[in-house]
Order: sequence, then C-alpha cells, then structure tokens
Amino acid sequence: MNNFISNINNIPFINICIDRPYHLKALLNPDYNNVINLWISPRDARNANQYLIKSKQMFMPHAAAVNVGHIDLLKKKRNKDIVLSCNYQDYNDISSVFINNKCNFNITKVEAIYNFYKNSYKSLEECINEILKINTEEIKEIIYDVGAYIDLNARYDHKIDVIYKLIVAGYYLHCFGGGWHKSDIFFNEHLINYGFKPAVDAHKEFENAKIVINSMIPSFDGSHERIFEAMVRGALCITTPSDYLRQTFIEDKEIVYYDPLNLDTLVEKVRYYLDNEDARSRITKNAYKNAIKNHTWYQRINELIKIYENYILR
Repeated sequence: MNNFISNINNIPFINICIDRPYHLKALLNPDYNNVINLWISPRDARNANQYLIKSKQMFMPHAAAVNVGHIDLLKKKRNKDIVLSCNYQDYNDISSVFINNKCNFNITKVEAIYNFYKNSYKSLEECINEILKINTEEIKEIIYDVGAYIDLNARYDHKIDVIYKLIVAGYYLHCFGGGWHKSDIFFNEHLINYGFKPAVDAHKEFENAKIVINSMIPSFDGSHERIFEAMVRGALCITTPSDYLRQTFIEDKEIVYYDPLNLDTLVEKVRYYLDNEDARSRITKNAYKNAIKNHTWYQRINELIKIYENYILR
C-alpha cells in the first residue's frame, strides 16, 4: 500500500509491541500521520522520534498472557532445570539482510561498529557516533542500512555465547526455537532443541522449568514477554538487566540478573538457584504476585485504552 489507511481516512491507528526501529523501515513510514507506535524499549521509542517525526512514539512493555498463571503452578514439580525460548539465525542469513538492502557502506567500518555495540551498554546510535565521529543527521542517513545487520548479529551472537557458556559449565539446556540446526552447537548433547514452537506453546513449557533464561544484548533497556511469562508460570527468571526492569522488579527478590558482559555471573546465578530451592521458591512467589497484578495483557489493554483516550480522542 502506497498510502496508509490512517492517512487516507484520518483513522487513528496504534502499532503495539514494536521492537527495533531499523528492522521495520517498510512498516514504519516516516510520512504516516495519526499513528501511535508503542515500543517495547524506552530507548528505541526515544530514538525513533528522530526518524518518525509525524507519528507519536511511546514505550509499552510486553506482558504475560491472561489466565495462564495459577497459584498452584508454584507448587508444581519441575523436570527441566533450564529452559530457553529463542530462535537462531546464522551469519549468512543475517548478511542477506544487509545485502538485500543494497547498502554500499564500508563493511570494515560496520564490523568495527558491531564489535563495539556487542560489548557495550551504549545504543547503536551512540556506537556509530563513537566509531565514525559523525553527527546525528549523518547517523540518520545510514542507520536503516546498517542497523538491522549489526543488531541482528549482536542478538544472535549473544544467544550463542550464553548457551555455550552454560554448556561448558555442564548444564543441559531445553531450547524451544527454530534455526538452531544451522548453529555449530546444534549437535552438542547438552543442547536439547525442540525446534520452532509458537510463542504460546513455548511459554507453556515454562511451567516445567526451574529456571528460564532471558538473554538480551547489553544496550537493550526494555523487557520481553519471556520474563513475564516465566513469572506467571512459576519459573525463576534470570535475565540481563535494563533500566525498566530495575525500576519494575526488586533484584534477588522478584528477579535475578546476570551481567551480559561477564557471563561467569550467569553460571554463578544458575548454580546457586538450582542448588538452593528455598531461595528460588521465595523469588518465584514474589515474582508471580507482581506479574499477575501488574503485568498481564489485561493491564496493558487498560493502558491502551487510556492512551487512546488521552492522545487520540482529545
């Protein structure tokens, strides 16, 4: 469609659960009016304001499905120590994104930005500026060309690093997600891969997990539905931290963090909470109460209604 329906008919429109602006250039047309884009990362919402000046950008986190959590799940015997729900793309698949965009940007500079981004808490925009020493307007010219390539590589490489670290430590990982047959660790006996499952089915498996690992690259400052789904299903969530999560959950009382730049901390946390069921149980009870009360899609829908009333109908 060359003309968005909200532009033609002046119909207010809300996009929800948007993740990463530079992955969605075709969908997030900068000329669209009467649109509110709700991002799962506050930083992405702020950065998107630079590119999408005619629409409104706001932050709204993911949530857990309604009516899936039940207090009895906290008492359930669990037969899987560690569960992950994540897909994988290999380097060649991600490179095709870069090639298909017909970007003429210097690949050596792209790799330098990638290495900095992967190992930094800085945003992609900050990393590009740090490496290339260019201004905001120049960054805007290239961010869509190189952004998806760099960000996707960083995401999937971090997942590989997390899984490899836990395998080396001797743990068996139950992974629900597609694409892992293309990875070098697919045939390792410690990676038990069930292939692709729709999110609703993969999250159901959290009810059998003692620990759910949520891996996000250091710069990501929002949340993911895996976190809330783990909580309402009675599993302990060990995740990378973000500003939003630190403001929302009490560390070591409702949630457990590992340092994405020091994966030894992940192994330490996994070992401790698998060996200490009482400590794990205290956290899962607190997390369940918080998530059920504040972080299901029932609460988010009420927030959507308020947004619609306050920013569209007024």
